[in-house]
Amino acid sequence: MYSVLARFTERMNYPARYTSLLEVFGVRHGIPAIELPNRLDQLVSALPPGTTYTSDSLIARNTLLPFHAPFLPDLNYEMIVANMKGDGVRTTQLRAGIIAGRVSPPEFFRTCPVCDEENLERYRETYWNRQHQFRGVDVCTTHSVFLESTNIRLRGSCRRDSLISAQSAQRVSVARKVDALKPGNRALLHMAESAAWLMDQNASRPGLSQINHDYRQLLGGQGCLSPKGWIRLQRLRGKITECFTPEWLKIFNCELRDAGDGGWLGRLLRKTDQAVASIRHLIVLAALNVSAEEFFTRRLPESAAKRHESLYPCLNGICPRSGTPVIVKFELKRAKHGFTRIY
Repeated sequence: MYSVLARFTERMNYPARYTSLLEVFGVRHGIPAIELPNRLDQLVSALPPGTTYTSDSLIARNTLLPFHAPFLPDLNYEMIVANMKGDGVRTTQLRAGIIAGRVSPPEFFRTCPVCDEENLERYRETYWNRQHQFRGVDVCTTHSVFLESTNIRLRGSCRRDSLISAQSAQRVSVARKVDALKPGNRALLHMAESAAWLMDQNASRPGLSQINHDYRQLLGGQGCLSPKGWIRLQRLRGKITECFTPEWLKIFNCELRDAGDGGWLGRLLRKTDQAVASIRHLIVLAALNVSAEEFFTRRLPESAAKRHESLYPCLNGICPRSGTPVIVKFELKRAKHGFTRIY
């Protein structure tokens, strides 16, 4: 959506740079949001009569909410949508777990050199592709080349009132091919493909409880779940470090710290209503070699989807079957200051 507004601003060529913001959003000043913008109802009301666009269609097709939506609690998702449509203070990044996870957007807008070349041949101009502006997604899935930064800042106070098109940016013209044989590059391609599918094809929001259940099913099939049902967090950390270097994880604030609660990885796998940054979910899926499409459509590889069917011993001391593996399912609860049973 930002790309469309930027091209509109340059075509209108208003003397004052805030005029397009005033015409479209009803405000004179502000920093146009890239990921999760607000005032969309105001934007739709400013469109010509007879338009087929609605706030909901803009959110689904022209913002980055579809990338975050599957991993959000229902209440957070509803509040984000309401905030994006309304004209109040923008709290969308807070509700999506972006701020809490300290996972900021890229510093500069990025493009794919091959996409730019094709757009220039087809449309005589290029544009900002929303799939290229994710933190942690560094590859164009269409052409298997690395994304390249431009000279246009995506975040920061210097963007105030600015709407700059990709056509006006300084872009890299030489593409760098991704070597898919390198383990790290395979993981980057995996994440980019999952992000692209979430943006363009996914309509599923199963809820965090179901996601947690599906994670445990995956972990059980890959040796990361003990016979008693405890998550073998250290083994899962090993799978992640096989795919991503510590330096790469640090850049995106996804370091694997040995915190008492398991760090972000332990919190992600624990039943909770707290939003966790979406990139962290994609890191876990990539480490387990499962795409977002396979995960959300339940079309998992047989080896990954193998159910963990162990029975658990009865811990009731007065039960005649105490110590016998007869328990099919149990629930873990952690007291406020209690011991965390994730290892």
